[in-house]
Amino acid sequence: MRDKLTGVDRPSSPGIINVNSNSNRHGSVHAVLMFLVFGVAGALIVLSSLHAPFFWDDLHLVRIHTPAELASAWNDTYDADHMGPPGFRPLTMYFEHLRAAAFGESVVAHRLFLVALFAIFLTMTGLLARELFSAGFWQIILGGLFGLLHVDSVTHYLWPTDGIFLVTGILSLGAVLAFVRAWGSGRAAWLALAFACTALALLTREDTLVIYPLMIWFGGMLALEADARRSVRALGAPALELFAAASFLVVIGFWWWRTVAVPDAITPRIDLGALLWAAAHTVQNAGTADRLLVPWPRYELMIMVWYVWLAAVAAAALGWLDRRGKLAILCWGGAVLISATPVMVVARANLLLLPAAFWGLLLAHVLVCAWASARNLAWRGVFSGLILVGLALPAIGSYLFQQELRPSNLQWMCRNALILYDVVGEATVPAARRAAVQEQLDSFGISGVDDLSGRWRTLERMAQAEDRYGVNAQQEPFVPRFEFLPQYQLHPRCEPPR
Repeated sequence: MRDKLTGVDRPSSPGIINVNSNSNRHGSVHAVLMFLVFGVAGALIVLSSLHAPFFWDDLHLVRIHTPAELASAWNDTYDADHMGPPGFRPLTMYFEHLRAAAFGESVVAHRLFLVALFAIFLTMTGLLARELFSAGFWQIILGGLFGLLHVDSVTHYLWPTDGIFLVTGILSLGAVLAFVRAWGSGRAAWLALAFACTALALLTREDTLVIYPLMIWFGGMLALEADARRSVRALGAPALELFAAASFLVVIGFWWWRTVAVPDAITPRIDLGALLWAAAHTVQNAGTADRLLVPWPRYELMIMVWYVWLAAVAAAALGWLDRRGKLAILCWGGAVLISATPVMVVARANLLLLPAAFWGLLLAHVLVCAWASARNLAWRGVFSGLILVGLALPAIGSYLFQQELRPSNLQWMCRNALILYDVVGEATVPAARRAAVQEQLDSFGISGVDDLSGRWRTLERMAQAEDRYGVNAQQEPFVPRFEFLPQYQLHPRCEPPR
């Protein structure tokens, strides 16, 4: 099998199903199988929370918009209620509109739709790994599961509003995949597809500008292979120059119109501390201590166990991978850092979809290659155990995290009250959804914003006095153990007392 990174022929690793076949039929079958595996795994991990109600931004963003609102998305912020952080994201509003029209008030349908999007996203990461490194079927599956089970991935299948990151992830990978295929095949038509995916991604979220450095990075990795260099020569400088010029004009035009349409949108900045924070979050699949609102020794012990696990994986990489394998680690590690750069503008855990996926591919590459290189059953048993532990710890963390998404969660209660009764303007919440949330809040004695400084604070003090941290069988109000989005600044009314 030819190594896609170095162009050196090497034998296929035992135990790995090679999906980089010359047969398009076989490749399509494997892609469908990947999608099904990821879809089933996603449905299982979200099963216990499928019926959790809409909350926070879901209340007013995921809805059917008026024609005037849809038209305004092209010269104003994506949030018609002007309650969220401003940004030029017209296709975001269209996405929320279309899925609200399709699924209505069914939170189950919305979440299963997100699982399907996640499965598509993970399948595309697998296709990229196959394109670059002839990654095997089981290696791709393992890498996808690492990405799916990552604690920071919970918001992407649990929180309907967060589904937009899956859309941008799919478009970003579509652009990168098309560019890599143009680079490796010499066919200019792939550049046209890369250009289209990039344009759509930019109109969905501004942070997708990260596509361009990712293209350069992966193109450079592929260019290390002799066949790829010949394909680039076949592609021709005019095609690449036209693509670069058109892309430059699109970015300039997009950014200019963004400053005109949404002048108060967030200004880009460089924050290396936020990038280090993102890197630390990405490599800690089981969760991080800064996610905890209150001390929880058992969870913190699990975090420490994960660090020990990481040390074992690092030892496997140093002791069992050859130079080509280490170059693959460099490729995915560089992609993790590049794709995490948007957090330098806004440090939020839900911006780590791409980094978590690339990190998962890195871990899978190390573990599967080490397992395949092992010459006796004892070592294969060790690596099999590492794989199982590496999947189990983040699965437990993800399960514990999503169990707190309940109406009795005092943080969700406060945020829902702020959206419903608002403190800055009138939120457009569909009537059925408004009635359901009002009923939830009324059952806890909250009927307006003023109750947050009275009744809500009383409920919080009672929960703390009775050590109600985490949901209980009686569904009594509880102080959550986890912050939903680490680094996200809460509204002062919802801040826990110091």
